[in-house]
Amino acid sequence: WARQTIVPLTVVCAQRPVRPAPFALEELHTDPADPNPAQPAPPVASWDNVFLKLDKMLHGYRKVAPRRVREAAMRAAATWIVERQEND
Repeated sequence: WARQTIVPLTVVCAQRPVRPAPFALEELHTDPADPNPAQPAPPVASWDNVFLKLDKMLHGYRKVAPRRVREAAMRAAATWIVERQEND
């Protein structure tokens, strides 16, 4: 059950769908003058820092990842989904 839910969600997330909000979001900021205040850096030897660095590396990889590899992965995921799809 979990894989049959997660695989389609990863396909959707891989496409990075974005829809602009039809309303202003300023009210969500605690300080409208500085909507993105600097966050203190985590200690160098911490799990927070490990995951932040890993996240930054993966975002960088996304920009340079070979298109053919990504397309092959998407085709494989689509095939996997169809093979395990219940007949309605």
